[in-house]
Amino acid sequence: MKRNAGYCYTELADVLRAQIKSGFIRPGDYLLPENDLSSKYGISRSSVRRALLELQNEQLIIKHPGKGTMVTYSSDTSPNDHNELLIVCPSPSLFCTQMLPVLIPIFEERCPHVKIRVFSISYRDSLLEELSHLGVKPDLVVVSDQQFSMMHPDDFLAIPPSIVQQTNIPEPVYKAFLSHDTLLAAPVTYSPVFLAYQKHLFHRHHVALPHPGWTTEQFIETAKQLTLDTNQDGIIDLFGIALSSATTRWPLFALKKGADVITSDAEESSFHNWVQALTFMRDLIYLHKTVPIFPIHDMFLIQQLFDEERIAMMLTSLLAPARITGLTPYEIAPFPSEFDQGGMLIANGLMIARNASHPALAQLFVEVCMTSEVQAQMIQGSRFLSVYDSVNQTNWRKQDLLSLGVLPEQIVYSKVVGGLFTPGTRISELEAQMKKYWSGMEQPVDLVHRLHHR
Repeated sequence: MKRNAGYCYTELADVLRAQIKSGFIRPGDYLLPENDLSSKYGISRSSVRRALLELQNEQLIIKHPGKGTMVTYSSDTSPNDHNELLIVCPSPSLFCTQMLPVLIPIFEERCPHVKIRVFSISYRDSLLEELSHLGVKPDLVVVSDQQFSMMHPDDFLAIPPSIVQQTNIPEPVYKAFLSHDTLLAAPVTYSPVFLAYQKHLFHRHHVALPHPGWTTEQFIETAKQLTLDTNQDGIIDLFGIALSSATTRWPLFALKKGADVITSDAEESSFHNWVQALTFMRDLIYLHKTVPIFPIHDMFLIQQLFDEERIAMMLTSLLAPARITGLTPYEIAPFPSEFDQGGMLIANGLMIARNASHPALAQLFVEVCMTSEVQAQMIQGSRFLSVYDSVNQTNWRKQDLLSLGVLPEQIVYSKVVGGLFTPGTRISELEAQMKKYWSGMEQPVDLVHRLHHR
């Protein structure tokens, strides 16, 4: 639907006002020419002129014939109640603990008159309603693609296309935040789920490193060779691989076999691939005994044991390994050649609350995060991924991008976690349904029948 001219004019005035008062555009700087503003925000030149006239009447700008429109507004450098931005983080969120501490200082440096406050709360479907009862009025809400699928679209504003480089974002990541073809969350970063390994353990125990093209049999044999009683007390204290019952981890094996979304009308080939993957994992645990059983339901314990070199391989994401600093770096392993069909992604985005106190300022935060420059700053010196392929190609080795499965020709076959199950699926209930399987008390084929409602 085409927006009316009045709305366009007030919206642009709000956006420019927020940029000026936040310090993003400094006194003495010139605004973009009218033609460029019209093109960038997709509105008419007459609406641009009306917006500029309002800002001129507020003494925020002045027009210099032949030069352009210059910012004249000068503000106190100390933040105040009128330019505080509130970001709500549904927890647990590795994006909030790992990425926001990187992004917030970048934004505050560019917008010195803004104070950012972060409010963490356990995720629930009634999140915004509960916040309202607490008197908390968020401007921005951080979401994973899985949480996004449970949000109510009417509670949020659309993300303007002008601030997102859609053609440079992997299609599965961009589509993860669409609701009826409208982008409701700006994808800021994402991570594939991948196989990580501790190279030092392989060297210490004289085991060949994972390599492109290795077979499933070689993978299993490697896991066996690294399942050891290292102190000769009769108890296994080093395991070849760890598996997690979290839906952000184990489905990768099925997707790598070519499985599709779990639905009652799924194709027989997809159904068979889910059975194969679950059988493979069960065998790793109970037949080959290369997986520690207790940590299966505790993803953070798996991470800790991996950091302590008690586990040689694990499925993880790029955000998780950075949780603890100063530890032995992990390596990215290619999957066995029989697991080369697809991949699984975890995407993270920012949503602008419809009832935000400062919607224009919230949009500015998103706009800053979505620039190529900030995306590059965000991942420099880290193992994070930008949502822009061009930024990743510059900052990552191609072999690592290949092992992660995120090169353009690979990632099109990946799926986000939030899109693996039918809409409305409660993950906690799904994980509860799998307890018998993880205990070795249910056949994989029976579990897959139940999950597909067959």
